[in-house]
Amino acid sequence: MSLVGPAPLPPGTPGADAPWRQLVKPGMTGLAQVRRDSALPWDEPLLLDQHYVEHHGMGLDAELLLRTPAALLRAARRRRR
Repeated sequence: MSLVGPAPLPPGTPGADAPWRQLVKPGMTGLAQVRRDSALPWDEPLLLDQHYVEHHGMGLDAELLLRTPAALLRAARRRRR
């Protein structure tokens, strides 16, 4: 597992066996995790994971690592409400 990458999915989950998922290691944070609080359609996290695989690099990884703490704080605030 790496720090940044698509979220690991259990076998049998839609998209878990997508060929592009085999190109990178799963990560602890990624586009879908950082953008979770936006008004995304149900299939958008899978598309964000695919976008990450197709465009990943040091710059995108650094941006996601910097945005992750703020996303975690927003999620914690929502749970308290």
